[in-house]
Amino acid sequence: MTERQLKYRAGMFLILAHVFVILLVIVLFFMNGFDAGQFTTLFGIIMPMFSGYTAAIIGFLIKDRYTMDDATQWITGTFAFLFFLFPALFALVIMAAIWAQAHNAVFRNFEEFKTFLMTLESAFAIYIGLFVYSLFQKQSVARRQRRAP
Repeated sequence: MTERQLKYRAGMFLILAHVFVILLVIVLFFMNGFDAGQFTTLFGIIMPMFSGYTAAIIGFLIKDRYTMDDATQWITGTFAFLFFLFPALFALVIMAAIWAQAHNAVFRNFEEFKTFLMTLESAFAIYIGLFVYSLFQKQSVARRQRRAP
């Protein structure tokens, strides 16, 4: 897989994960899993978690909209695997925690849940940041791509 292919596949995966987490929170709110105060607090915690890398991905997609040829380098299978693994784990753990809190299954109270989410965000931010920003923020000087007329 080339770097550009990975950017598109991983970018769409990450954006969809973001959308699914948001939809899960909304659905659970309407199913009375959260009260209005918890719902807004939860959004205040979750949106910054995903917004940083989602903005980088959307920025790449906008900038790359006219690229017709893929002249990017091939990436290793290990990099591609790890690129998907960490964000997938992050999204799954976030969704499981949200589901558990909505059903009062794990956390003693909402404050404990908030602390867990913020700690999780801090722990995964390093790993996700390394992969996402390394791929979506750099611009290779050696890359020459033909643009559409």
